[in-house]
Amino acid sequence: RPVGDGGRHLRLKLQAGPVAWPAVAFNRGIDGQLPPALDIVFSLKTDHWGGRETLELNLLDFRPSA
Repeated sequence: RPVGDGGRHLRLKLQAGPVAWPAVAFNRGIDGQLPPALDIVFSLKTDHWGGRETLELNLLDFRPSA
C-alpha cells in the first residue's frame, strides 16, 4: 500500500514459503498493482514504531520475477 507524502513510499508484506516479512520501499511509490512475484534487493533494518522494535526489509530495488 502507498504511504507517506503523496504515496511516495510503499509498505508491504513479502512472502517466501511459510515466512512473511514486513517491507518498506522508500521513494518507490507505483501506479497500479505489483506483480505476484518479485526479485528484490534489500537490507534488513529495525523499525521503531509505537514503542516496539521489529525487523523489516528495506527494499532497495525490485523488478518482476522472470
